[in-house]
Amino acid sequence: IAQKLARTISEKEHAPAFLQTNITVAEFFTKYEDAVKDAMKRRSFETCCEVARVHLLPAFGGLRLKELNREHVQRLYSRKRDAGLSAARVRRVHGVLSSALNHAVRWRLVEHNVCKEVSPPRVPPPEIRPLSLEEAKRFLAAAESDRYHALCVLGLTSGMRLGELGGLFFSDLDLSRRVLHVQRVLITGYGKQTFEAPKTSGSRRNVGLTNLAVEALERHRERHEAEGLPVEGDKLVFANTVG
Repeated sequence: IAQKLARTISEKEHAPAFLQTNITVAEFFTKYEDAVKDAMKRRSFETCCEVARVHLLPAFGGLRLKELNREHVQRLYSRKRDAGLSAARVRRVHGVLSSALNHAVRWRLVEHNVCKEVSPPRVPPPEIRPLSLEEAKRFLAAAESDRYHALCVLGLTSGMRLGELGGLFFSDLDLSRRVLHVQRVLITGYGKQTFEAPKTSGSRRNVGLTNLAVEALERHRERHEAEGLPVEGDKLVFANTVG
């Protein structure tokens, strides 16, 4: 065992730091996208492809991957900011490139990830102003006669995300116990919708319902039944409402 371990260490020490290849950035991204398309969530993969197509490949797609350096990347960020791209969007470009280059390092196509040497713009924290109690009351009063009044009530009282509301099945509702179960998220992108698991295990959770939410959901179910629409099993509570 000791001899085998010593041989493995020796081989590792004498192995080339990275493969000698003239692959271009564009060629690398083709390989990268093919490798990660089944590992990423669909929305994340679509974002990766879009960022590469719109921002990265026009800037240095023809450059050899091993020649990509800090100056290339930093200049790209500066140009994008000068062109009016938000700091948050540039940070997303940075995230896509850095993640891809981590794979390049792992595949020994480059020695290190140059994104670790650049300074992406700082993103100021978003200013979030929740509705006041009076504003919330006025909003719900205005939506009282809307067929998706229950969606508005849940959005205000449950803290659920829009995709979580869109992914609710009737089987997720337990109105007698005043609780619903968040099991999935409805994702919309590039002309189609799919269901995906919540981002984290903590996002798959039970949500307690207020009396107002229970009453709104009961009326919503009664309206569905009166219209002959299904209200059981894996049928969407808010069909065709989240785009």
